[in-house]
Amino acid sequence: MIALLLCVVNFDVLKESLKSHRVLIYLILLFTSVIISSAMLNNSSISEIDNYTRLLLLIPLVAITFNDNHYKLIILAASAAALVNLLYTLSIYDHERYWGTSSHPITYANLCALMSMISLYRMIMASTKHDSIIYGLSFLLFIVPMLMTATRGPLIGILVCLALIIALKKSYKLFIGSLVIIFLVTFTSNSLSTRLSRLVDIDLFDIQANGHVSIRERVAYLHYGALNSKKIFLLELGQVQWSQI
Repeated sequence: MIALLLCVVNFDVLKESLKSHRVLIYLILLFTSVIISSAMLNNSSISEIDNYTRLLLLIPLVAITFNDNHYKLIILAASAAALVNLLYTLSIYDHERYWGTSSHPITYANLCALMSMISLYRMIMASTKHDSIIYGLSFLLFIVPMLMTATRGPLIGILVCLALIIALKKSYKLFIGSLVIIFLVTFTSNSLSTRLSRLVDIDLFDIQANGHVSIRERVAYLHYGALNSKKIFLLELGQVQWSQI
């Protein structure tokens, strides 16, 4: 792997890319440092911080340069692949939650959410009607599989991105369109709305009163965080960990 890396990576280009993206690099390093420090202080296993350190591992990707046509081709090809996989999967399997090409619906949902927001942003920023149609179609081909995964987590990121894009472009059409999509997702019968409806019945005081395993886990996390933040607010350390420092 090291030999392959040495053959593929142009370190002069990587160095210049890191300089031009230094603010982003600093933010990634800061985020990773906080995650690793928190994991060490709370005696977390490596597997628990794996997802949060991937940004650091993917930093060399800033050295990859594409022109606008390359971006368009990649997004269009990825959205077409998402459509083909969706049709193929639905024709053979009958899952409550769509998994896509991943081993878990959450992972695939995050990928589709990211690509849908990239497509939406480029649709809004497109200089030609042709490009706007391509990115708009790609947005739909990514957002539909994401919703079919019935994953709630990416919705927060999508709402934040929508708010930023709407504020950036001051687009009333996008604002109305977003409200329509949110209304349809929330008030129509689908797997995601079913999972969202469970949030209404969450018992924040009695962990075992919650029927679903994932909800019980999250309520337990809240209890753990609230208990430990009372002891040391910033570090969220328990009394045992603090006594060992």
